[in-house]
Amino acid sequence: MEKTKIEDLANEIFYEIFEYLNYFQSYEIFTNLKQRFRNFFANSTSPIKLNLRSVSRSIFTFYYRNIIVPNPHRIQSLHLSNPFLLDSFFSPVSIIPKFVNLQALIIDDISSKYLENLLNDLSILSNLRSLLMICNSTVPNRSFFYQKIFRLSSLKYCKISILKLDRYEYLPTLTNQFNSMTHLIIDDDFVLDDFSALLSYFPQLHHLSIHKLSTILKESSICSTIPNQLTHVYLNLIYGYFYQFEPLIRYVFHYLQV
Repeated sequence: MEKTKIEDLANEIFYEIFEYLNYFQSYEIFTNLKQRFRNFFANSTSPIKLNLRSVSRSIFTFYYRNIIVPNPHRIQSLHLSNPFLLDSFFSPVSIIPKFVNLQALIIDDISSKYLENLLNDLSILSNLRSLLMICNSTVPNRSFFYQKIFRLSSLKYCKISILKLDRYEYLPTLTNQFNSMTHLIIDDDFVLDDFSALLSYFPQLHHLSIHKLSTILKESSICSTIPNQLTHVYLNLIYGYFYQFEPLIRYVFHYLQV
């Protein structure tokens, strides 16, 4: 019985295999086997999913020059966690606007100094559907930061975590803007008074989680405009009184399932 070698498999099978592997690992393993695989990676047009959570600076530099820079249009998802990597993406000129097919971005550890440039770049990526961002430093202009994120109209899923601020800044209420986001998770201090303004950005919202909600700044007003699709809400009340929160439950959240 003739044995089948891995080299005999069709390219379509390798495409399926690579869907489940870290692209960098696949590149490192298979390009060292035969010229066929080196050609395969050089000529492939398949999407690239990059997970850069635990790579050294030298390894990242190699892959950045040989994979990312030649193929920005192929990058479909990107996961960053080392702060030093961001310098490569933004200096001297940002490469992020070239990620025209980027659908998912995760940044575990970003300094606030990059936020404005990053959000400006993301605003032109019409295929971006998912954003997870953890900011490791104080955001100087909280309201501006949130407005920039909430204006990323193509997003469906967004999770934000930022450091606690000494001074709370209210969100302005927004009208006449379309946003397709359905899932929003905020790990940041929020007050009940900001609830109406927050929901004004998301007419299509289905799931909402706020991990640090309080009612202490001023007398809360009941939000009268709730998205009809909002069926799942998680609110962690860390400071305040239930009687201030109760009207929101009684009169507004009548669409909720969870």
